[in-house]
Amino acid sequence: MAEIKERKKELNEDIRLLESGFEQRISKVKSGLGNVASPAKYVKKNPLKSVAIAAAAGFTLGILKRSRRKTRSYAPDKKSNPRSGISSILMNELKHMAVQKAMYYISDMVDQQIAGRKNSSSSEK
Repeated sequence: MAEIKERKKELNEDIRLLESGFEQRISKVKSGLGNVASPAKYVKKNPLKSVAIAAAAGFTLGILKRSRRKTRSYAPDKKSNPRSGISSILMNELKHMAVQKAMYYISDMVDQQIAGRKNSSSSEK
């Protein structure tokens, strides 16, 4: 009986050690995810890199979509309109909105840089 109680104490201590180590690992993962889950900060720190990544992703998705359209032919006799359907309309609208936001962002960034140059050149005179 004493052996069982001793073993129970040892197991409880092992469980506490494992739980504390597990909690530490979870807190490390949470702090790491906090940095990854905020893309706005990354975009603000690296605006040109972010635009380049978005453009590359859009280009890649466009190529993939185009190649799938060419390889799939469910009805060879009928020519289907690839731009018909609600999903295509939504995708086109999302693309339009994304391009519009990117252009606004780029124009704001260029305006800020031009204003900064004007301020620095006027202060030098």
